[in-house]
Amino acid sequence: MDVHDVVDTLDLAILKNHILQTSIVAWKHYITASSLERWLNNFTGSALGDRIAEQTIAAWLLMNFTYYTDTEVRELCRIIYRKYIHKKLQEDFYRKSSDDIATKIHRILARTIFVPLGNPSESGALILYNFRTANALPKEFFNQPKDWNQKLSDGSIEDIVLIDDVTLSGTQAIEYIGTLTLKSVQATLMTFFATPSAIENLATKAHFVTPLYVNLLDSRTNLFSDESFVFSNYDCLHLKNLTFRLCNYYGMEIVNKELSAAEIYMKRYPLGFANGQHMFGFYYNTPDNTLPIFWCESPNWNPAFVRYGKIYGIEGVNIQDEQYW
Repeated sequence: MDVHDVVDTLDLAILKNHILQTSIVAWKHYITASSLERWLNNFTGSALGDRIAEQTIAAWLLMNFTYYTDTEVRELCRIIYRKYIHKKLQEDFYRKSSDDIATKIHRILARTIFVPLGNPSESGALILYNFRTANALPKEFFNQPKDWNQKLSDGSIEDIVLIDDVTLSGTQAIEYIGTLTLKSVQATLMTFFATPSAIENLATKAHFVTPLYVNLLDSRTNLFSDESFVFSNYDCLHLKNLTFRLCNYYGMEIVNKELSAAEIYMKRYPLGFANGQHMFGFYYNTPDNTLPIFWCESPNWNPAFVRYGKIYGIEGVNIQDEQYW
């Protein structure tokens, strides 16, 4: 397809209206008319030579973005909890027991501790709060390492459940798990979404940890894969080459010019960390595996969705001293 044919195939005004209606109905008004215009104005025509065509493709991409609100995150918490309990009930000790289901579940919970993956300032802690409240679980199941180390020693804990929202490469999970002393207990990594590569990495480098997830993000969720959901419809396939040129061009601009020093690790990844090519985010943050064109925020780029990157070291703190006077 020629770039100029995009305008004849897709109507930018109709796409904008659909996005705003989606925002009202499904995204809790996250995208507004003004924020949509600011984001679309990032696309100036530099990649394809036609500003309107670029903004039309960008709007079409945004139509295919998946945004999880707080309501949906809490539902994911309920689903993963049910999957965990079901998994435990299938184990021999519980499956062969003559106790009723309620007694079995109480026994499972009494010997389980749920902890966030990473330190208390990261997303795992927020997910843990949602997980506890969405499933009406008591606080004593959610202890800090200083509390559960004793329980590990005296044998009163059977399973440690590490909770996070996604494991897309497995790198962060493996690094954190490597700092723990888990002794002989079972360990479960509970996430909303996982990828085959993350599961493979865990099996290789943290084989004693069992991954448990709501959805497996296979190659169909990578925007430019041959199996991509977004381009599975024949009517959309003709947009694939132009869309790649658009995302790769502005992605390269972003990772080379717009990211902060703390995000230097993204330099090789114009399509998302580890070439993720994902198009989803949560109400509290957007994964770096998602395309940077959606989440980059700089003086020269307006994001569609928020991403709060990690700051390492006090030197990275942005201090505007006039606000404290």
